[in-house]
Amino acid sequence: MESHATSTATGRPQDRTLFTVDSSAPHGLARLVRCLIPCSILCAAVAVHADNLYQSYETWPRQGSYVSYSKDGWSNNAAMLWGTPPPSYVAYADGGSNACFLRRWSQSTQAWTRTPLMSNGIGSISFYAKSTTITGTNSLTVQYSLDWGSTWTNAVGGSTTVTSQAWAPFSVSINTYSNTMVRIYKTGDSGGATPPDLGIDHIVTTNPPARVLFSDTRTQPNPPVVGRPIDIMTT
Repeated sequence: MESHATSTATGRPQDRTLFTVDSSAPHGLARLVRCLIPCSILCAAVAVHADNLYQSYETWPRQGSYVSYSKDGWSNNAAMLWGTPPPSYVAYADGGSNACFLRRWSQSTQAWTRTPLMSNGIGSISFYAKSTTITGTNSLTVQYSLDWGSTWTNAVGGSTTVTSQAWAPFSVSINTYSNTMVRIYKTGDSGGATPPDLGIDHIVTTNPPARVLFSDTRTQPNPPVVGRPIDIMTT
């Protein structure tokens, strides 16, 4: 439940008392006396949201060679866009007919697929990944950028090894609240003379967790007086 108080003169939030504490509590500890309004409050700032994004490459033109390509703000580098028929290893995570395949490491160390700019941040990114050979493995790292792609930071828990030729789900929490781009970056592979490509499909991003910001928080009376209740207020 949210509580709002708006001035009819200015349209701005008015002061609201959050709760009252008793300054005479033993050992100098503030004791909660009563809650005057619900604790979930919209103050000077409100919860922010990002765009939930989805990418399955279904509307992308197929690329039979490794290229850089962008569409609707998404971008791939050193990647193929394959569909069925061939090659035989293409079977799609979401029941579609296209997927992205990042080039083997020996031929490109800059193979990735990237989201558009998310102006209000991101909560998590999930996707499916696979290797294109039975014995080969791929490694990848989920990275994010807060400066339009000038620098990239590895997401905590965002590095993994893909060992299966079957599609497997992966998910990483990032939780930013400002301009953010995210990319799935191939960091290596193994598999003898012909290492595998890294298949990526069914990418989904979510909003960051809601947050409530308080401003101009103060007490009444100020300074507190021993033996008198204290109101804690914010705008």
